[in-house]
Amino acid sequence: MLGKHERERWWGADAEEENRDDIHLQGLRWAGSYYERSYGSAATFSSYGADKGDRSALLRNIPDSHIEFLQSCKWVHIEDHPLLEKCVFVHAGLAADGTQDCQQQLDLLINRDSRHPQPEPLFGRDGVCYCPPQLARQGVTVISGHHGKVVLKNHRIILDSCCGDEKKPLDGLILPEALLVHHDGNYETKDAAAIFAGMPKSPGLISNSTSISGRNSQREWSNTVQVMPVGDFSPLDQDYLST
Repeated sequence: MLGKHERERWWGADAEEENRDDIHLQGLRWAGSYYERSYGSAATFSSYGADKGDRSALLRNIPDSHIEFLQSCKWVHIEDHPLLEKCVFVHAGLAADGTQDCQQQLDLLINRDSRHPQPEPLFGRDGVCYCPPQLARQGVTVISGHHGKVVLKNHRIILDSCCGDEKKPLDGLILPEALLVHHDGNYETKDAAAIFAGMPKSPGLISNSTSISGRNSQREWSNTVQVMPVGDFSPLDQDYLST
């Protein structure tokens, strides 16, 4: 259901209605001036040499290879790992829908079903912040970004330290070693067993659920922060880690 003034916020709201009939609802929101702060569509137009809102120029300038790449992108990635068990990578998360396997949500993602303008696994907030309990009992871990924070807890990873803002620090997570790598080259060794049921517990590491706010992470976890080596050494090299 659309809000009272939602249509007024869309891309081309002051144009003729028929000019927007072949644009998906999310596209209308994406390029609307009201949503510029959220989606930053002006940068995309500019990168293709088009003025903000000039659809004809955008379609004319974007290479076919870029369109083909976007059309080939998956909405979900599911991977079975010998140590991590089953991991579901999805933009926002999965909602607890009362089913045993959340298959309806997964089917929507696998089939890239765009009939629903804002599906929960891609746009949800509070309702997708936890791994659905029926999946957790099966050893499934849900991994996403979207929420503007970093959370590592049982069967759930949220990795979004910068929320798409280039002024904020960027974090990455190396699996299965559970190394949380910061933009400045520092990294933290986390206890993978606190996240993944199939991983053996690592002695001496913090095992409780953690929520880290980008700029505060080094202060809060100063006892575990290390400097990422530069050159030929790798933080995954067992000889290096044992020194």
